[in-house]
Parts: sequence; C-alpha cells; structure tokens
Amino acid sequence: MRHLFVILCVVFTARCLSARVLTDSVTVRFRVAETEIVDSYMGNGERLDAFRHRLYSLRRKTDLSLVRVSVFGAASPDRVSPARWALRTNLLYDALAVPNIGAELYLGRSFSLQGEWMYAWWSHRAGNFFWRIYGGDIGLRWWFGRLASERPLAGHHVGVYAQTLIWDFELGGRGYMGGVPGGAIWNRANFGAGIEYGYSLPLNRCLNIDFCIGIGYIGGACREYIPQCGYYVWQSTRQLNYIGPTKVEISLVRTF
Repeated sequence: MRHLFVILCVVFTARCLSARVLTDSVTVRFRVAETEIVDSYMGNGERLDAFRHRLYSLRRKTDLSLVRVSVFGAASPDRVSPARWALRTNLLYDALAVPNIGAELYLGRSFSLQGEWMYAWWSHRAGNFFWRIYGGDIGLRWWFGRLASERPLAGHHVGVYAQTLIWDFELGGRGYMGGVPGGAIWNRANFGAGIEYGYSLPLNRCLNIDFCIGIGYIGGACREYIPQCGYYVWQSTRQLNYIGPTKVEISLVRTF
C-alpha cells in the first residue's frame, strides 16, 4: 500500500506539471516512522480535492501517518489568480422581513473589504403598523487561523466597521423613529462604528456560513410618537448614545 501511495504521488505530479495553467496547489505532510516528509503539488481545485480524499483513504489502510493536507490558491507563472469575492445575505435580517445584501472583496495578505445594505419599508397605516429600516455598513476584516491560511474568506476574522441607519418602528401603539425617514442619509441618519469578531464556516467549495458579532457605538436623534385620531403626535426627542452590540450576523455567503 505504501508503494501505491508513492505511485499516486508521482502520477499526480506528472499530470500537474504537464498542465498549461497551474491555479491551485496542495501541500501534503506525512510521516513514515520518525521521518516527516513535506511535498507540494499543483493542479486545478477539483483534482486537488479528489487527491486529498484519496490520501485520507490511504491513511486508514496503511501505517503512514498523514499529518496535514492543505489546499489553497497560488498564482502560477502563466497567470495571476483573479481576485476572490463573495455575495452574502444575513439570514437573521431575512427572518425579520428585512431584505439585505452584502459583498466582500478579498484584498490579499489576509485582508478583505466588505459592505452590506438593508431596506425594509413595510407599513399598514390603518393598523398603526410600521416596520421600516434602511441603512448599511462598510468594514475592513483581517483573517487568521489555519483555515484562513488555506482559503480566502474562511476561518476566523476580526475587523472594524462603520454603519448608518434610519428606522421607524410601531406595532400598534407607541412608535420610535431613528433619524428622519425620507431625508438625506448623510445628514439625517444615525451613525455608528464598532469592532467585530466572526468565523466563516465552509459548507462546500462555494458556500460558507458566517457567524459574526460586533460591539460599538450608535448615536443620533431618536423620536418618540403615538397615533391619535389619524395623526402621529410627537412626544419627545432625545439624543441616542448607545454602546453595546450593534451587529449580529448569521450570513449565507456565496464565494466566487
């Protein structure tokens, strides 16, 4: 079985070296007795995944100790790898009937730039029901850990973000309005900033689930009103100075 392992490595390497374009690589670390061997192979992603599964299968049948198999993108001499990016939606906001979409661009050196936007404008004036919010955030993330070193936009990440929001919530009684709906978002919205930590868990080669929480500050005007005789009567205005959780995500991410 050990000879079969060596033959597979030789055949796989020969195939990869004969390819015109080398886009990905796999690093294999295995141990025979007390000697650790490290080798690298090149090829396309699907072929590397099949090779990796074959190595793990051989591990169960031989006395070879497979230490680690890593698959990651690498620029080849013939072509520079394209930028990695992703589209995302926060499933928590979707569950609250707040449609949202986000995008993230991998910048290299374990950094990425991400932005998100949400918009919900549901209302039923006869029932004094308003569920309205729009705004978004933009942030910079740094990725770290073993998984992050093997593939972009996966694993642990920390970052900073800035956000802006306008909202109007009323569920049949007293209502609360942050910012001024209909006004210019740059001078009538609430603004905030914070720090975040998250973990993006790969489901397959194209889909991740990103868990993220952010803590920061949101400030701006907050108005309170009540409905009376078909009108909305202002009650008070106060300055919002909130410090605490300002971002919670369980996002479905499609990577490209």
